[in-house]
Amino acid sequence: MASGDDFAEQERTRRRARKKRRKQQFRAQLSDWCKAANVSEERLADPRHFLENAKTLSQHVSPPEDSCDYLYSRLGRPPSSRSEWEKGIRQCIAVRTMVTSGLFSDPDLANLIDPAAADEAASSISSAKGTLVVANHGGFEPLLWITFRKLFKNGTLITAAPDHGTGAYSAVRDPAMALFAGRRALLDRQQLFMAPDGIVKKTAGMFDSKRKTRSLQILGLDWPASDGAPFVAYDTSSETAWFTVIVRDRGFTPMIIKGPCRQPDDSLSAFRDRFWRFYAQQIENSLAGDPRDVPIGRVTLLLMKEAAPAPNA
Repeated sequence: MASGDDFAEQERTRRRARKKRRKQQFRAQLSDWCKAANVSEERLADPRHFLENAKTLSQHVSPPEDSCDYLYSRLGRPPSSRSEWEKGIRQCIAVRTMVTSGLFSDPDLANLIDPAAADEAASSISSAKGTLVVANHGGFEPLLWITFRKLFKNGTLITAAPDHGTGAYSAVRDPAMALFAGRRALLDRQQLFMAPDGIVKKTAGMFDSKRKTRSLQILGLDWPASDGAPFVAYDTSSETAWFTVIVRDRGFTPMIIKGPCRQPDDSLSAFRDRFWRFYAQQIENSLAGDPRDVPIGRVTLLLMKEAAPAPNA
């Protein structure tokens, strides 16, 4: 009978294989766009032309029509015409594909972060307390991790797989250790990164909307989330902050928005509800905001697919 270590190693092997396949798919897509846009592979791989290349390639991106229909119809007052909005969505998809393709090293991407914006974001976080820094799946995840590392060199990350260097823990492989390490970081007045939306299966490594501890209603979507984040923030009386990275002409721009903190008379339930209201509002703002920054990754697309009415319904 295989041991627990054997199963863990098999899962690591499967995860590496899936990651490799995804990168190959992203690179194949980039190759097709480069041919259509007459952009050489050498130019594409040059990080100095990253943002310019993203704009050029975006002209040949075909965004998922059903998901775009769903999201645009729920924007209330759309920020622009449908054609202009889709132009931003295409650029967003081009940037996400380039970031997640593995074509660029972490230092390459880190060098594209706007230094002034990075300094401003880092200075907005208090050093007197630990801070739980939360994001959501579906955006530029690798860029979020890289930017977090640049802003907070002693910070701790909890992600699906601990392949982000020292101070990274897996919520899948060892959730108890991850939560313990995160709690310790907050008590030590450090920063802890978590993306508490969505669930990752231990066996398949895929998003699973059926395993969750909470559902957030966001633009008509049943958005799954787990209560570990508000629990550890409550337990440590730490500060909280929403963290995202947007793409502008001057580079990648980190954005931090202060979140709720535990009050002296707060129960866990009261704080947790306030935390999730804040978190859900930030995701909704991202979805309904500048289309260049919409978190339109796998999680978002799957939720929209589940929520979309059946054909001829």
